[in-house]
Parts: sequence; structure tokens; C-alpha cells
Amino acid sequence: MTKDSRQSAEERLLQESSLFNTHWYLLQNPDVAAAGMEPIHHYLHYGWHEGREPGPEFDTRYYLVQQPAVNMAPLLHYLLYGKAQGAIAKPHWCNTPWWWSITPTSAEPPSCTARLARLTAWPTVIIPVYNAALAVKKCLDSVQAFTHSGCRVLIINDASTDPAIIPLLKQYEAVPGFEVFTHAHNKGYTPTVNEGIALAGQADVILLNSDTCVSAGWVQRLRWAACSHPKVATVTPFSNNAGAFSAPAPGVNPLPQGTSLAECARAIAQASGRYLPQVPTGNGFCMYIRRACLDDIGCFDEQAFPRGYGEENDFCMRAGAQGWLHLIDDSTYIEHQRSASFGSNKEALLRAGGAVVNSRYPHYTHQVRQAFSAPILQQARNRVDAALTQCTNINSRILPRVLCVTTVNKMHLMQELSAKTETMVLSCNAQKMTLGHYAKGVYTQLAIHTLTQPLKSLSHQHEEYDAVIASWLMQWSIEFVYVQNTVTHHLRVLELAHLLGINGIFSHSAISDLRQFLLFTK
Repeated sequence: MTKDSRQSAEERLLQESSLFNTHWYLLQNPDVAAAGMEPIHHYLHYGWHEGREPGPEFDTRYYLVQQPAVNMAPLLHYLLYGKAQGAIAKPHWCNTPWWWSITPTSAEPPSCTARLARLTAWPTVIIPVYNAALAVKKCLDSVQAFTHSGCRVLIINDASTDPAIIPLLKQYEAVPGFEVFTHAHNKGYTPTVNEGIALAGQADVILLNSDTCVSAGWVQRLRWAACSHPKVATVTPFSNNAGAFSAPAPGVNPLPQGTSLAECARAIAQASGRYLPQVPTGNGFCMYIRRACLDDIGCFDEQAFPRGYGEENDFCMRAGAQGWLHLIDDSTYIEHQRSASFGSNKEALLRAGGAVVNSRYPHYTHQVRQAFSAPILQQARNRVDAALTQCTNINSRILPRVLCVTTVNKMHLMQELSAKTETMVLSCNAQKMTLGHYAKGVYTQLAIHTLTQPLKSLSHQHEEYDAVIASWLMQWSIEFVYVQNTVTHHLRVLELAHLLGINGIFSHSAISDLRQFLLFTK
């Protein structure tokens, strides 16, 4: 058989196999499509050398573990020899992960890395306090446990009449990053918030009611959403009890029986589509505000809304008139008791604040009704519903996710993490980036990206690479990053994780050295 006839036979063999997917190959490798090359010919002569997959139903890595001495295109070897020897083309999960049917959206999120890099400080959390000591303690304990260490936390006691408040707040004065302020006379909610905004200097701020509870990664996700567009003014998360900002349904949503906020919030983050629905207003129970917007339109109107209720709506409408955007972060879930401080005065305050807002902005009610009935918001709520349902399933394990950046032959070591974490694996050659899931010996590809320009070995300055890594870290709710080799662009993953507020380590040693760092899962 001549060389040409042998090549022709090999190409026919791949052509007849369902494992080579021509359409998929061209979609995954746009450079091949742009060059007008025949996909099978490219794979046989170039693609397999470059680590390109022939189709979604063949896993080259897994096959090479079974057949390590292959010296030809792995799919061709499988068709000629491996299949007859009992080799497996692609492993399959024995138990499908709980999130598989609600996996994150494949659409590429906007790049936030450049805007994040320009932030000079982490946001300042402002917590006005007035009475309700038990709710305040739950709130501050959760903030202490789950807030990024780069944040300042300003606790402003607006002359509480509850005698338990002063000794309670004194317990937090020594907490790193916490600052406690006490008013001699009651000023009201809105002047107190404006005071906190001034104390924050030039940092972005997060207004947080003292009857809320937060969970892991809440600041990081709100901050990411706030940097998703240059004109974002505010970001409000979902809640179990925040009116129109509640999920899975407007109003009050008790957490499923037998679950915890930590578990529910983690499941919601992992299932989120990161739709970031746009709405005309935020909600002050937990609202991230960009400093650039405050500089542009000023603070809250404390003359018209001295006690609260309506002040954030007025602020957001003023911002919207200047082209600023208001988003819901559908990946963050905050527990809210609601109005623990105002008690029986709530209804009167609501009516008074609503009357001012409606008189100033006649179209406000229509805009709110239209935005909160939009299909994208319902899709986001549906994902919350699916996640909460899974939290009640005894077969579902809602685990924190670790991203391991390591070589293929070390992937089996990842198995040691499976009891406490869900393991994702990142690999990248000069041009092709792949994110996968690894469990019980099964590697499953989750996402792939081919860089427009290849990476250079002596430099990690690559905007496209940074944008994709950052998007994957946030899109897949990675909570910890582990890097095991010194390739420059792999170390860059740690730098990006730090920028996003995600913990991570580098180690030459075996994966067992990571065990001591798994305390973060508690």
C-alpha cells in the first residue's frame, strides 16, 4: 500500500466513525475553518500533535492513560487497535452531578478584569444599626465569617434604645477591619447611610441591613457584577425575603427544611446563569454602589427620606436618568429577616416613601412592573428554584469547588479532594484552554477556548487569556485555586484569583499538601 493510499484509508476510517465530528471540530478550531482545511486531514497530520480533540465523544487524555505508548492520532489508534483491546473512548459518570442539568450558560460573560484591576480598594461595607440585638449579632457574625479581608466594615449605631446593643457592638471593636461608630442622638437611616458613604472615602460601598445574613463569596460576586459594565451604578443580590428581589418567588421564601444558608447560597451560586438582569432600581437590604456613580449624582436624599424606605429608589432613578445601570446579581443569595429595626412603623414609612417616589417619577411603577416580569428574571429565579430543590435531595452533594492547575499525569492525585470538594481541572497549551471536571477517574470537558493569539512563554501579559480565566473562575464558582507547576501562564491564574478575592496556593509537592488548606470549606 502506498503512502497516499494508506492516508486515504485512514481518513476514510475516521470519516466512517461517529467519533470524529467534522462540524464540532471546525467550531472548536476556528483557525482550521478560517484556513479552509479539511478537518479530518488536519486532525491526522497536525491536530492530534497539538492536543486537539476529534469530537465530544472521544477523550484523548483518558484514552492515553489506557494506551500510553500511542505514536499516532489517538482516535485512529483506537479505531485500529484500542477498541478491539477493550479500551474506552470516553468515560462516563456513574452518578451525574446534581448541577449537570442546570450547568452555567455557555455565553461568554463580559470581561471584568481590567475594571477590577483599576479598583484601588475593596468595597466598604456599611451596616446601620438600630435595636434588634439578636438580628444584629447574627448579621455581624456572618459578616465576620464570610467577608473578604480587604473590606472595611463600618457599623454605625444610630442611638439604639435597646440596652443590649452597646455591649454587643463592643465585642466587635477588636475584629480586624471592623469599625464601630455610635450616635449620641438618633439621626435616621438615610443620614446614617450618607455618613458611612463619606467615611468610606473613595471606595465603592455595600449597604447592608443589620437583619441580614451573608455567606461565602458574597462580596466577590457582587464586586464582579458591579464591574461587568462601565456604567453599572448598583448591584442587588437575590434574597429569601426582599420583595421583588426575592427568589425563587417574589415575597417570602423560607429556606428548605433541613438546609442551611451556606449550603443554599453555594448551590445557587453554582447553578446561576449569571444573567445579571437589569432593573430600574436596587434594594437597600444589600446593595453594592459604585463610587463613580456617587461622585456623579451625589448621595441619598435625606431630607425627603430621613427614616429610609424610598431613598434607594430615588437614588437609582436619578442615576438611571444619567445613564447608569442597576443589576440583580443572580448568583448571590442573602438571608433577610426584613424590618427588624422599624417594627410597626414599617407600613407608614413605606406609604410615605412611595408617595414621594411616585410623584417624582411618574413612570416608576410601570418600569418596575415591566422589569420584574421580564423572561430573563424568571429564568434566573427558575435556577434558584432548581438549586434549592437539589439542596433537599439526599443524593445531592453541594461541595465547594477547587480549581487544580496541573499536568495531565497528575490528575489522579485530584481524587484525594473528592470527599470535601468538587474538583475542576484547568489545562492550557500555547493556544487552547480547557476546563474540565474530574471525579472518580472520570474527566469531563466543561468548556474550551482557543486564543486568538498564542501565549508567549516568557510573558503572561495576555488580555484574552486573563478575561477567559477570570470568567471561568467566577462562572463556575471556584472557591480555591491550586497550582502545581511553574509555567508562567499557570502562575498567572493565581494572580487572577487574588484579584477576584479567591484563595489559592502554589506547591511543587503532592496534592496531599493541600489538605491543610481545606479548612476554608468549613
